[in-house]
Amino acid sequence: MILKENILNKKILFIISIFFLFGLNIYFNKSKLSYNLIDFKKETKIFINRDYVNANDNDFLLTKKIIQVPRHHKKNINIFTNSKLIIYRPTCSKNINENYIKNWKIYPLKVKIKGISCAHETIFFREYDKFFLTLPSGGPISADPIFIDIIKKGGFVKILNKKLN
Repeated sequence: MILKENILNKKILFIISIFFLFGLNIYFNKSKLSYNLIDFKKETKIFINRDYVNANDNDFLLTKKIIQVPRHHKKNINIFTNSKLIIYRPTCSKNINENYIKNWKIYPLKVKIKGISCAHETIFFREYDKFFLTLPSGGPISADPIFIDIIKKGGFVKILNKKLN
């Protein structure tokens, strides 16, 4: 009897969660975004609209996912996940980086993502245990790349912004 009630409660919670996520998806779809969420490889373009790549030879990023956005993207990126995440943000020294300096840690490795107006080199990282998170794009000179390490085996990441492309 208790087992049946427990299963029923889980089903009800699941159905409520689905409706909640559906509502959130409608809300966040007001913020449209051109993006790709892919596994990062050696020659993966960092931005969706530029041919910039990481010129460093370290393999650190090869186990991560990347959210490719336009280089000059300005809107927030809304994420849903079922796992603990570690977010890595290579930054450009010409951008306003106070948020990273105050709330993130510096990763000991550097990258070399050279663009015309600035180069992303210093990597900041932060762990998130939330189901929903909002990441600023970076800037104002260039958006900061977003690399994601999904900690939970079988975990997933879903971008809640409506996809333009």
